[in-house]
This record gives sequence, C-alpha cells and structure tokens, in this order.
Amino acid sequence: MKVGDLVRPRARRDGVTPLVEQDWIGVVIDFIERGSYEWTDRYAVVCWSSEYPQEEEYPEMLEVISAKV
Repeated sequence: MKVGDLVRPRARRDGVTPLVEQDWIGVVIDFIERGSYEWTDRYAVVCWSSEYPQEEEYPEMLEVISAKV
C-alpha cells in the first residue's frame, strides 16, 4: 500500500466495517506514525469524500483495489 492507491474497507470476520461503508472507495493521501518510544502505530490517511477528506485508518483494515504504478 502506498500514496495514490485506491482502497476500500476490509470487512471484519463478522462482516461489519467500522465507521465507514463497505462500498466506499478512497485514495491514500499520506501515512503517519503515532506512538511513543516504546511503540509506534502506522496509519494510512485516506480521503473517502469531501465530507471525510483525511481519515486515519489502520492499513490492515484496508484492501487495495487499484495500485498506483
């Protein structure tokens, strides 16, 4: 996964997607890291729509559907 990739939410095992709709498609616009000296989490920043232009998402909760070459 990299900046420019088109992504959609990956459904959990129970079929539910948290906070976003399964049919949404977004574009990865950045990656950020948050944490402390002991741990760091990496998030993909996804633009889902004009209503949700910069949402931080766990990369493992996203599925790449079209990779930028």
